[in-house]
Amino acid sequence: MHPQMSWLAGKLDSAERLAVSAYYAQMPLPPVSRVGSAPGCSTSMARLYREGDPDRGLQACASCHGSQGQGVGLGNPSLTNQSARYIAEQLQRWRDGRRYGDAMGAMQKAAAGLRENEIRPLSDYIAGGPVPPDRPEFQEECQ
Repeated sequence: MHPQMSWLAGKLDSAERLAVSAYYAQMPLPPVSRVGSAPGCSTSMARLYREGDPDRGLQACASCHGSQGQGVGLGNPSLTNQSARYIAEQLQRWRDGRRYGDAMGAMQKAAAGLRENEIRPLSDYIAGGPVPPDRPEFQEECQ
């Protein structure tokens, strides 16, 4: 949990929490941003994001968060416009059991399956905007 957010949320009653939730739920999603090629784009991080690693039982990030990080369904949030530092911190929190709330435990399992040396490059790749495999310049950017 995030200490400041926990403190603030603890000050709200149920009606206020619902009002804040409704406010944010009605906000439009920001457009997917791409700045040239994805920072940290590498074949291995693109593959990990899109395909996971079946040998390690690691599910693809894209299966829940979408091919471009847009989020899939109500329980899988968009990753667009999140900083690499934030993503890396959240992956560490999921991995260490300091973040929870995923009813099926998918994020805890996924983060636990990541190697320490994959967290930062994967976070950089996600923050840069995952490169969709059908983009013509994909081969140039990620090879």
